[in-house]
Amino acid sequence: MENLFRFLIFSLPFNAFIGPSVMGELQNDLAIYPILLMAMVLLVQVVQQRRKLVIPSYLTKFLLVIGGLIFCGFIANAIDISSDYMRGRSAFNKFFTSSILLVFVWMTAVLAANVITQREQIETMFIRPFFWGVVAACLFAVPEVLTWYAPALQGIFKMVSYTYNPAGTASIVPSRLHAMSFEPPFFSTYIAFVIPWMLCGYRLARDAGQKVVASRYGMGLALALVLLLLSNSRTGFLIVGIWVLNEILLKLVFCGNKHNTHGAAKVLVWFYGFVFLVLFFAPILLEERLVSVILQGESVSNISRYASTLSAFNMMMDNWFLGVGFGQYAFNALHYMPFWGFDSYEIEKWFFDDTSVWPPVFNLFARLGAELGFTGLLAWMGFWLWILSTTLRKSAEEARLSGKIPAIGFAIIASVLHMFINGLTMDTLRLLGIWIVLGWVGVYWYQKEFRHDKNIA
Repeated sequence: MENLFRFLIFSLPFNAFIGPSVMGELQNDLAIYPILLMAMVLLVQVVQQRRKLVIPSYLTKFLLVIGGLIFCGFIANAIDISSDYMRGRSAFNKFFTSSILLVFVWMTAVLAANVITQREQIETMFIRPFFWGVVAACLFAVPEVLTWYAPALQGIFKMVSYTYNPAGTASIVPSRLHAMSFEPPFFSTYIAFVIPWMLCGYRLARDAGQKVVASRYGMGLALALVLLLLSNSRTGFLIVGIWVLNEILLKLVFCGNKHNTHGAAKVLVWFYGFVFLVLFFAPILLEERLVSVILQGESVSNISRYASTLSAFNMMMDNWFLGVGFGQYAFNALHYMPFWGFDSYEIEKWFFDDTSVWPPVFNLFARLGAELGFTGLLAWMGFWLWILSTTLRKSAEEARLSGKIPAIGFAIIASVLHMFINGLTMDTLRLLGIWIVLGWVGVYWYQKEFRHDKNIA
């Protein structure tokens, strides 16, 4: 189990494989294979009574609430879901694969909860494999970067990329690194997720007096920042920029106010919630101005993204209680698409070309609002804000008692904020890193001490 889990963490950026279509968005991710193997091993061990299955109560409540809302939405929209078709795909098939994906990422969190049961394991089982993932990304990046300046070397790149992309779908985009991932945005999202954990590893090793290990994680942090710059992704830059601002804010609050850290943590939760709501509703509140700017620009992608997001918002307003059904955005989007959205050839392609990708929303929260209504959206946001609030309180307590930066707490907060910010630009549930953190976050909450002496090496 432990070695499979390490390989799972290492494999997270590999997402250009050919996998089973039943996995939906995750079908091209290498990580699904260690997860399935871990699930089988855990099942056998539980049946043989060699291991006790651990399912944290917050994961149970999450599945019951979100799963219950998905079921209610299915009942409310059963006629449409059972009869709608688009591009040769039934609405029920999309509902089924979307539900399977949610169960799969929830199962991933449960597996993490059964592997990482001690604080000491967070470094050895989670952070360390990320470091080797960064090293691997650098190795894969070398032939790709060389092709930017020497096109004659593309043969070497294709030979290397064939090891993780046998379909040959990963293409060279000059000045936009994707390394072992299918596309630059996903790679940058992965790197932006890893960066806070490299800093976390550095802080843990430094506090333990492990200078060699600290330098290793410092090198991992520097390499990750270089990879992010080479990916040239706006989303990655935004996430890391907000992480830097958040680091400064947390240091000022927790390290400069040791007498009322719990009160400061509560204020921070309200602050984060307010900022997120402003960013979430900005596409509606600034619609006229944004439409004018986007239509005057030359970016077809911006038209496609904003039109898709507004379509989801319009859908949510018209189906505010339970939504149109989980996974059903594409089957209803054309009824709510703004007329200028069809100026984009991408919109036409997504909805009418059977060979194109499935119509995206580019906003996870707009998608959830459209498919699960305000009820589902509030449940989803409420759960993650509760995770953030609890982690802030535990971090505040650790900072007050130890007088040091709560390295793990800061990194968990960064991961949750990563999920929120990335959710404003992408509509996928496939970011497995945050689900893995969700699985073991209770270990950080309820275990008070972190023993550095013999576990960081």
